[in-house]
Amino acid sequence: MSSSANRYKYLAPDPDSSYRQLRINGRRILARTLYSLTIGDEGRMSPEEVARDYDLPLEAVQEAIAYCESKPPEIVEDFAMDEARAAARGTKDLRSKQQGHPAAD
Repeated sequence: MSSSANRYKYLAPDPDSSYRQLRINGRRILARTLYSLTIGDEGRMSPEEVARDYDLPLEAVQEAIAYCESKPPEIVEDFAMDEARAAARGTKDLRSKQQGHPAAD
């Protein structure tokens, strides 16, 4: 787990999840999920739009963005775990096309 987990107001680990990256505290929303909505050229949402759509304080979305932009190793590790699971099921190519690699963001 990232030692930085304690410095966040809205983000926390989920002890019931196999994912190590932080989530919105009390919700099962990964910080990476919110961040991914704000990047890219097509369909990009503003942090304000994400906050409104997910019924979250704007500060929670901003915190999720800052966390993801800090490139915590647990996000890369979670992605690698997902890729390994997908490869084991034979769905790696489909997942890569749908989600992209977090390091490329």
